[in-house]
Amino acid sequence: MGVAEQSHETSLITSDAGLAQVTQTRKSPITARAVLIGLLLMVPNAYWIVMMEVRWQLLDGTCLPLFVTPVFTLLLVSGFNAALSKLAPRARLTAAELVTIYVMQVVVCCFTGHDTIANLIGTIAHKVRNTTLDNRWDELFAGLFPDWMWVNNKELVDEFYQGTSDSLFSPPIIALWQKPLLIWCGFFAMFCATLLSMAAVLRRSWIEHDRLSFPIVQLPLGITAPGKQTVLSDPLFWTAFGMAAVVSLMNGLNLFYPAVPSFPRVKITDIGRYFQNPPMNALGGTQISAYPFAVGLAYFLPTDLSFSCWFFFLLRKTQQVWRAASGRWTQDYFGEQSAGAWLFLIVAMLWASRKQLRRLSARVLQEESAREPREMAWRKVCGCLVILGFCGMVAFARAAGMSIELAVPFFLLTVGLGIALSRVRAEMGSPHEIYFVQPRDILVTVMGTRAIGKRNLAGMSAFYWLNRGNRNHPMPNYLEAFKLAQATGISGGSMLKLLAFSSAVALVLGVLSNLHVPYIYGGASKTLYFKSWVGAETFNKLQDWLVNAQPPNKGGIEALTGGAIVAGVLSALRLRFAGFPFHPAGYALATSFALDYFWFPFFLGWFAKAVILRWGGQAAHRRMVPFFLGLVAGDYTMGALWTLWGICRGVQTYRMYI
Repeated sequence: MGVAEQSHETSLITSDAGLAQVTQTRKSPITARAVLIGLLLMVPNAYWIVMMEVRWQLLDGTCLPLFVTPVFTLLLVSGFNAALSKLAPRARLTAAELVTIYVMQVVVCCFTGHDTIANLIGTIAHKVRNTTLDNRWDELFAGLFPDWMWVNNKELVDEFYQGTSDSLFSPPIIALWQKPLLIWCGFFAMFCATLLSMAAVLRRSWIEHDRLSFPIVQLPLGITAPGKQTVLSDPLFWTAFGMAAVVSLMNGLNLFYPAVPSFPRVKITDIGRYFQNPPMNALGGTQISAYPFAVGLAYFLPTDLSFSCWFFFLLRKTQQVWRAASGRWTQDYFGEQSAGAWLFLIVAMLWASRKQLRRLSARVLQEESAREPREMAWRKVCGCLVILGFCGMVAFARAAGMSIELAVPFFLLTVGLGIALSRVRAEMGSPHEIYFVQPRDILVTVMGTRAIGKRNLAGMSAFYWLNRGNRNHPMPNYLEAFKLAQATGISGGSMLKLLAFSSAVALVLGVLSNLHVPYIYGGASKTLYFKSWVGAETFNKLQDWLVNAQPPNKGGIEALTGGAIVAGVLSALRLRFAGFPFHPAGYALATSFALDYFWFPFFLGWFAKAVILRWGGQAAHRRMVPFFLGLVAGDYTMGALWTLWGICRGVQTYRMYI
């Protein structure tokens, strides 16, 4: 299918970017000192993320496909490494060691950041905290949830929201959180182990056979490349770095000193307010931005993908205006359209991979077993773990009250969306906040609430924290770690062990940091961005479904079907006509929430790349790679420094994103 095809241009990005992406012939080991450095940096990184995103709302650093804090950490470590190479050349960290440190910081972002453990902590105490005489949740939800699922002591939970001087490790607090957190963290560990095992199984297929471009790894590979191959030695990199950093610096200073000139249009600007009269007022809420980091990332997307993203976003806005003018539809059903497109992408990827998977189970596996017997043993174990993990998730859902008949499709959708997100990230590197594409909403749309039943509705809602936004989803980052390993000579088995170890550590750090900060400052008193809204979305929607039963949504089903058909037609046309400019993944992203902030930077990146390719060819395109990497690095560096300043000073500062 079209989504599984890799364009010639995409392969050029990977092979000709000059970023040391050719697999080394000699394997590079993961050293103990690199793991120790990475481990020591994970602790402050976890605390930094929670203070940044939960305490002060300084920056949603883990909402972006390329996380902010690991890039800043990698630049910092690389700077020290450059100085070390002059003072003690033999002690210099290798590219593989730098990648090891970077990957460990990425993993802690996956677990500590926006849409994982932080969401769980925001949900787990919400029900007992917000049960009132008006909503009568104690009666409405009676018998729908097992006692072990949520914390149930309202007096102690209030201390969590108000702040307390008691230690996080005091006996009453440990007793409050111990059982539900251990159970939920056990489930999440099983979920992530399943994703990691699946990434290990898909690794060779996507990296070596399909040769996907993995745009997100371009910057860390450029920084860690050995010798003069690193982008840190290129003047174009530092030119763009300075440009992006100056924009962020001046915008931040303007926040404190209004006389300082600024660049306000770089941040999100609501252009919908300029359209006040019908039917153009349907464009209300339309936003435009010119983030330097987003323009830089868009440069590494194949032009058909970046073009499809902004084109289908504008087509979506045109549809809103047409609906307002014609009055033919009462709703746009964009979420359902996007869900249908994503479902098609899941089926298309599985169908396109069937022959290759059969080959991997026969001749190719025999050849690889002879060449790399230990790695093939790991892959076989991972294949078994995928099956066991999925069965374990279904069993957990059954213990939570769901029927097996609903738990199986629910987790097929959950895991399938993870695979689709990973594939789109590997091809495009684009943001993937698919807020409107959630398994529970898809099943309710198709089946209705009565057919699903109260226990299944409650069970699906209990997992809402897991698949609300998917912004720091672990699986795309696992696969990118395997790509980094392949590029720097680290064996797949070694990277698998590193990811498993880092995930276990990150899970503990994610829980401790997301409990510590609200307890110190108060989840509702001095924490500006605590995840209480995740709990509200979980239980308020469940309340609505239980009180107001909903039949299958005919319009939603039609939109689901229509979205799948559009994605299917686009894929068929891509196969039929070479150079067809529209990509189904662009349509799936544009009809969800993912591109609302980034459609215009994607246009700028697409336009710059198209002009460079048109007038300078591939040579000019490769020459400009360091410049666009510099835009990302400069924006991220200054954005990270502003957050550190805000945390140290205890004030809100400039946010380079949103």
